[in-house]
Formats: sequence, C-alpha cells, structure tokens
Amino acid sequence: MGQKVHSTGFRLGVSQGWDSSWSSGSIPTAHNYRQNLHMDLEIRNLITQLFASKEGYVGKLGISKSSSTNIVDINVYGYVPGGAPQQKRDAVNKVPVTYKKGLETQLGRLVDVLNEKYSPEVFALNCVLVTGVFFRPTKKKTAWNMKRRNKKRSFGKRMLSGSRIKGSKVILKINSARKKINKKSSKSDMGNNPRWAFTRFKFLARQNYFESLINIAFLVVKTKQPQFLASFIARELGKTRFQRALVNNTSTVCSVLFKEMPGLQGIRIQVSGRMNKTKRTRKYVAQYGRIPSQTVVRPVQYGFDEAHTLYGSMGVKVWLAY
Repeated sequence: MGQKVHSTGFRLGVSQGWDSSWSSGSIPTAHNYRQNLHMDLEIRNLITQLFASKEGYVGKLGISKSSSTNIVDINVYGYVPGGAPQQKRDAVNKVPVTYKKGLETQLGRLVDVLNEKYSPEVFALNCVLVTGVFFRPTKKKTAWNMKRRNKKRSFGKRMLSGSRIKGSKVILKINSARKKINKKSSKSDMGNNPRWAFTRFKFLARQNYFESLINIAFLVVKTKQPQFLASFIARELGKTRFQRALVNNTSTVCSVLFKEMPGLQGIRIQVSGRMNKTKRTRKYVAQYGRIPSQTVVRPVQYGFDEAHTLYGSMGVKVWLAY
C-alpha cells in the first residue's frame, strides 16, 4: 500500500468530504470545469494573501456552488492577531453595529470585485475569526518592561489569560452588509493557571514568534485545523536564520499540548529542505502519539505549506488525529 502522504485525499468520500464543491448544471462541459477550476484557485490565492497581509492565517477554506441558486458560498475559518471585531450599539436604532476594521473592509471589497468580474455568478462570503489566548499587557507594564529591557537587556514576562477561545462570525453579503451572529467561548483544561505558557516555555519568551507560536499551537489542538501550524512554520522559516531551533521549539510546545489536551490521539510534524543552510536536503520528523494513516474510517486532518528561502523551498506537513 505504501505511505499515504495526503490523508485527506485518501479518505475522500468515506470519512471526509471535499473542500470545493461546484455544480454547473445537468450537462457539465469542459469549459465550465475549466472556468470553475481557475475561479477556485484565484479565490483561494486572494483570500490567503489577504490574511497574510494582516499577519493572519487561514485554517480551512471551503467553496461551494449550487446550480439551482447560482450562488457561490465561500466559507473561511481563520485567525488574525488582535482578536475579533468589537461591537458598539447604535444610538438611534439601538442595534449592535460592528466596527469596520481593515480585514473586514478588504473582505467586503473582495466580494464586490468578484461579483463584478464574474457577473453571472453571485458570491457570498462567510468568515469565522478565532482569537488567541493571550491578553496584551497594560501601558504601565509595557513602560516598565521597556525601561528594564533598556537597562539590563532582559525580556519582560508574557502571560496567558484564562485560556479561552472567542469566536466571532461575520457574514459579508453581496452588498457588503455586515452582521454579527453569535459568540462562542469554551474553557480549556489549562485555564486554571494563567501563567501556564510562561512557566512551561520560559526559554521561548525572548523569541519574536513566542506569542504567535503559543496561540497557533493551542488553536490547532482546540479547533482541529493543522493548516494553522503548517502556515505558521512555513512563514517563520523564511524569516529566521535559526530554522532548526524554530522547528525544535514548535515540537516541544506540541509535545506538552499532546500530554495536556484530552482527546488528542496524535500529532506529526514533518519539515524537509535545506535547514540551517546545509548542503543537502534533510527531513525532520516529530511525532507524538499515533496517526492512523491506513485506517480510512478514522478522520485525520492534514495541512501543507511551502516556505521559500534563499537556499530553496522547504515543505511543511502537519498531521492531526483525534
């Protein structure tokens, strides 16, 4: 049988479905298939680049079209640092109105551009944003940390809050109308100790990607979306010179999460390429738990991304089993 690299493609139609579902009528033609394929690729590239410009990550992107309604539904599940959009109440109508932030405005413009370019089609975008578990320090703590950093060149502590995931669902219709649906929050088993991340990973506090690493790793385990972690590692590999240290730190955080989080059966991280400017390409594999690659009935989530560095491209693959 061999090794199943793409676990989602191996389980299509059995335990997992398709990310793209296009219906072009009772008599499909080659022209419709070609047009739908290029439209799907363009939508995915535009949304991924839009989230990357805001230092965000896309976990799952689903596109579906029904031949009867002729409406293309785009479902995006992503993470953007800084939290979900805040709400205020209108003084006249007393209705909660969402603040127009940069990402929401650009997503609304993207929907308008797609409607103008593909005029017969009608696009509707449904975006769900999740926030991390960090809280930003106050101004007094920030000023004190800056003074201390300038004197002793030491880094201030970063702590976790109550370990909550707050979700905000924003629906962008054709006329760019925004609606706030609901909020979901779930407590973690690690929420009893707010300093959990700093006490366990004190050696990572001086890294620039410390906050993003903890948030992404926690969200991957909680939301079952390994694409977050694959995109994070691939993006950071192109920035830092200490690529092996980055992969080792990510592996350490995932090992602790595997022991702490209930219900997680296994997690596997694989990075291949010229790590730390080596002459030969090497493969780094870190696995904790069990990944049932041959069991089709058990769903295994899979994420892949590619990092482009000065010394070539590097592939990042992440498997997640529950």
